[in-house]
Order: sequence, then C-alpha cells, then structure tokens
Amino acid sequence: MAARDDLHAAYAARFDLPAERGACIGCITQTVPLELVLAAGLRPVRLFPDPSRPPTRGDRYMEAEIDGEVRSLFDRMVAGAFAGLPLVLLPRMSEPHLQLHYYLAEVRTWEPEADIPPVQLVDIMQTAFWSTGRYVRARLVELADRLGGIGEPVTEDALRAAIHTVNRMRERLQALNALRRESRLKGSDLYRATALFGALSPGEFLSLTEALAADPGPKAGDAPRLMLSGCQQDDPSLYELIEAEGVHVAADDHVTGERVFAHLVDPAADPYDALAEHYQLHAPGLRQYPQKTLDDRFLAICRDARVDADLCVLNAGDDTLGWDWPGRRDRLREMGIPSRLLIAQDDFRPDRAAQTSALAALLQDAREGAA
Repeated sequence: MAARDDLHAAYAARFDLPAERGACIGCITQTVPLELVLAAGLRPVRLFPDPSRPPTRGDRYMEAEIDGEVRSLFDRMVAGAFAGLPLVLLPRMSEPHLQLHYYLAEVRTWEPEADIPPVQLVDIMQTAFWSTGRYVRARLVELADRLGGIGEPVTEDALRAAIHTVNRMRERLQALNALRRESRLKGSDLYRATALFGALSPGEFLSLTEALAADPGPKAGDAPRLMLSGCQQDDPSLYELIEAEGVHVAADDHVTGERVFAHLVDPAADPYDALAEHYQLHAPGLRQYPQKTLDDRFLAICRDARVDADLCVLNAGDDTLGWDWPGRRDRLREMGIPSRLLIAQDDFRPDRAAQTSALAALLQDAREGAA
C-alpha cells in the first residue's frame, strides 16, 4: 500500500509550489501544451483551484454563475499564491476561462499591490476546421517563442523529446485506467494520479505512476460499475462518496477525468502540426465539435468499461452540458444502461445528501433493469 500512500501524499501537497519558481511555468487546466514548456527547459506546475475554500476576492468581482474553478483560481491569484512565477498559461477552453483572463487584466488596476504573475492566454480553439488548425499552430509557435525567452530556445529535437516524455506520462495513465477497468484500482486514486499530470516533474510522475501500477491496492470485486459524467470534478470527494456506497467508478467522462490522457501526440509528424492537431481536436474541453463524435466516444467507453449505470452531475452554473444529457440518456437506455441527471451542485458546498440519494435511485434503476 506504500504506492497509494505516496499518491495520496503527493495529491495532498498539490498546492505547494517549488520554493524556486524562476524556471517554473504556471499551468491553468490540463489543456496547457506541456510539451512546449518542457522543450524550453522549464518546469510546468499545475495551478489548482481549491474547492474547500469558498472565494472571497473572487466573489467581490465575479458573478456567482461563473465556474467555481475560475473564481477559486482568481481568488488565489489575487491573494499572491502564485507570486514569483515568470508566466502563467491560461488556455481558452471555455468562456469563463476567457473571462478569467480579462478579470486578471482588470484587477491589476483595482488592486495594484496584488502580486500577480504575467498571464498569457493560450488561444487554443477546438472547432474541427482546417483553418482552426492553422490558427492553433500559429499560436503554439508564438508560445514557443515566448517560453524560449524565459528558458531555452525551443528546438525541433527538444520538442520531439518533450512529446515523447509527455506521451509516456499519458501512457502510464492509460495503463492505470486499464487497471481501473479491471476493478484493480479505485476511481478516486486514478483521479488523483490524473490530477498530478502536469503538477509533478515528469520524473516524479513516471516514478509515482509506475509504483502505483505495481501496487494498486485491493480489488473492488463484484461492486456495481458506474460511469461518472458531466461537469469537471475539482477533487476526488464525489468519487469517494460513490465508493463509500460500495460502487466502483469504472469510467468517467469529464474534463478532469480520463479525457486528459486518452489521446497521444503523433511522434512521427511535424511537431507543431502534431501538437496543433492534438490540442485542437483531442485535448479535454468543455465544448468540442462535432457533438456526435463526443457522444459516440462516451458510449464506447460505457461499453468498454461494462458500466451498469451513468450518473451525470452538473454544477449550478452549467449552461452547456445539460443540453447533451437527454440524447445520451436515450442512447444508453437502448443499451440497457440507466442514467440519472443531478443538477445545480454548488462548487464549494455540494449537496452530498442529494448526491447519495441520486446514486441510490440510479442503482435501483440498474437492479430493476437487470431483473
């Protein structure tokens, strides 16, 4: 069990940034192109929201409807939690993330004493058009130039080596996901390992995940198998609630789950073309096109993971993902898999009683369907 203890300790320390930050690049979300950061000889450090601390500064400036992740990150940024970083990368993966960029630019006027590091918007768009791919490629080249000014110039050889390294990290998570499919690794532990992708150095991450694969913990046995879908999860607490009810989270479909590592960057292609294709079409995003591709992938995961039911959980500010649920519910019903929707979950004070009740009702649906 030492590997799981190390995993839990590393995850608990996720808010601790290195003391020497001059060669560290802050990364908001897991859609940041880590390959470019590593190719410049710099260390990516993921900047986490803190769902255990309702924001104060964030709520002073931001509407309550804005995602809790964004409000928390704004709060921590203004409080100086990321001071000393030479640059923070903020992908444009949703409208709230774009608004975070604007809020951070404006708050410097209102709170000039705030020690906020420079922030660069990484304008990665995820529409499936050739012109979008060319636009994304150009933005990646610009980002490489800026990172090269902080660290070392990004060469083709360095970029290919970084692509190889980050692909190895994704492959380690894919191997852990295979263990989860076999009920040999808890969903909450895979969540923790996935969260540390981009938070630990590559060497630390590869060592930790290798040890976890060798010692994943006790097998879940014949527990009911669940797909957890909907809005992103900012910590493993919902996974743990589900597991406490004797249910195995065998799969998930949200932007902080297995989407993070599902696709590898093509190592044989032109490195900038390969990165543009990956982050345009395959990196996790809140809204990607075409929707049918995402729905087909979701259903394929449900089949592959042999799930008994799907629980779709949406936060209070969701105005996007809820539109997709009725169609997915109907297609799952054709496969004999029940699905339930739980809405209006507060990012900082989720209704655990409602979550437990929805899970119980869903499991009853699954039992009745199997009878």
